[in-house]
Amino acid sequence: MNKYFLLAFIVLSLSQVLGRCGTLTLNTKKEITKVVSQYRDTLSIVCLYQDSLGNAISTDSVYILYNQDMTPFCKIEKNEEGDPVCEKLKGKIVSYYPSWSIITLFSRDFNKEYMEVEVGGAWKLLNKKSIHRSCDLRNFLQSLWYTPQLGDSLYSLDRKSIKKVKKSDMTFNIIDVQGDWIKLKALNNPSCYWFRWKNNCRVYQDRLMYE
Repeated sequence: MNKYFLLAFIVLSLSQVLGRCGTLTLNTKKEITKVVSQYRDTLSIVCLYQDSLGNAISTDSVYILYNQDMTPFCKIEKNEEGDPVCEKLKGKIVSYYPSWSIITLFSRDFNKEYMEVEVGGAWKLLNKKSIHRSCDLRNFLQSLWYTPQLGDSLYSLDRKSIKKVKKSDMTFNIIDVQGDWIKLKALNNPSCYWFRWKNNCRVYQDRLMYE
């Protein structure tokens, strides 16, 4: 049974059992919500064109992503300039910078042979034998910087007030991650803000700064 259907079945069964014993308490509802929320936050990051230690590998490597029915979805391979490219990924994954061989996607486990990777809201399959680096989402983000664009909304720590970015030369450390939100600390002053860096699996591009 698919693990996501299994989770839904468990939660539904628990709700029915508790329902027969009486109305769900507020605490019980919170616990169920917490379990489901934690399960949804099990996304990881997969970095292509890196080995398991994070070392860059040759762009001669070719990656093939498959649809759920195992038909080929796309191929990532180098172009005439030697950059790994795939137009189907552009603007639809976490980061796509072919010139720097940076191709990163959300991922989650699927079975012994394949992992799922997210492309434009759909889950594709990648063979686990493909050379890659898997990262915890939180650790991955905290290894990067955030560079805002003009007009971006930075939220106060209580998320009740908004500050619009008026300078494009600001840089922040990412010090915490909570779902779609990242907590930012300015490099040159103690100011901290929250920023919504993604909406479910849709990432706002060109904000993450790599070494």
